[in-house]
Amino acid sequence: MSALFIMVVVNLMLGALLGAAGMYGVQVWLSRQRVEAASPATPDNAPSTAQAPESPSQQQASWLTALMQKVEGDLNRHAFEVDEIAQELGDTSPDDPEAILAAAATMLVANRRLQADLAMSQQEVEQQRRKADALAAESRTDALTGLPNRRSFDEELLRRIDQWRRHKVPVSLLLVDIDRFKQINDRYGHPVGDAALKWVAGLQASSLRQMDLAARYGGEEFAVILPGIKLSDASNVAERLRGTIAAKKFQEGEHEFPVTVSIGVAMTVSEDQPAALIKRADEALYAAKHNGRNCAFLHDGGAAMQIKPDQNLVRHAFDTLQQVAKYGGGTGIPPPSAFVAMRASDISAKGISFVCDSPPDCQAFVVRLGVGEKARYMVANIANVTALSQDEPVQYRVGCAFVARLEADDAAEAAEERDLVAC
Repeated sequence: MSALFIMVVVNLMLGALLGAAGMYGVQVWLSRQRVEAASPATPDNAPSTAQAPESPSQQQASWLTALMQKVEGDLNRHAFEVDEIAQELGDTSPDDPEAILAAAATMLVANRRLQADLAMSQQEVEQQRRKADALAAESRTDALTGLPNRRSFDEELLRRIDQWRRHKVPVSLLLVDIDRFKQINDRYGHPVGDAALKWVAGLQASSLRQMDLAARYGGEEFAVILPGIKLSDASNVAERLRGTIAAKKFQEGEHEFPVTVSIGVAMTVSEDQPAALIKRADEALYAAKHNGRNCAFLHDGGAAMQIKPDQNLVRHAFDTLQQVAKYGGGTGIPPPSAFVAMRASDISAKGISFVCDSPPDCQAFVVRLGVGEKARYMVANIANVTALSQDEPVQYRVGCAFVARLEADDAAEAAEERDLVAC
């Protein structure tokens, strides 16, 4: 067996390994540079802060520096071992295959050890990445309600207004304030007040589309960003939200009482700035507060005016099993075999919501309401999907908006009735 052949094979293996290791080291180095760039610079003449605790970004930078040193040490050790093996092969006679094979085996052991060391370092990087992601999410989430916080709201509003300026995609804003919240705290205590805040936050999150953002704006006030929605549609969202909250009763332990909100609505106009949009929504909210509360006002850029209450928008509790099928388009009603039972949560003249164990894999349903001659088949577009909790098993609330009614002849309806009864 030729020593030259063994060396070629070993060198190819080593080149591939060191190439991967080198790329890994570069990635770690770049990550360290990004963290150091994000960390605040300390002036040369700044006083010593050796006793001060490190910030999360400084801790990340320190950890990445230590990891880089470890990876560099592993590579240097491996390079030294390779040099020794190469020297040993150089001193070995081509006629001594056992010595050549022994050197090759040593090389493979060294390669595997380096691979194991790099794999451990990669695991450390992944663990730190998950921690960093969790910290980033925590820094943008309100601890009490679980909604995005003011920082997230400011960033999202700036992004959406930039879309408005560039592409004229409208942005509507709702400011939602719990009425007489101080009285709730004074009468029932702050723990009940906190529960009421979480309850209102949950109703907002479950009433919106996936692209919308409901955030805790401060105290008992919330802000809702509605991208791609004009003022008239935003007014409907506000009135539906207001009416739905007013129609329910908040319950916490032995306490049960109604909770209402006042809402101000505004939409982007001209070359809007975030502060100007917020100011108009705030003026509309102020008008709602001073006109009896439990109402919604809009600001059209000129003045604030009340949004007419519409009971058709209010969703009421509707805890029933409904027959639902995926909607694939067209005007025909799906066959009876396509319908499954799904538990409804609430309903209004405009839509319905369901609770299910997994997000739907379609864009719309056909919902069968009623039985017999009074049965109606409604096409319901899926407007939002919200996880009801973070605990396993996760359930989802699927909010749907009615968009059309499907008609069937009497014979088809009668046949479907028989099939459903048979099931």
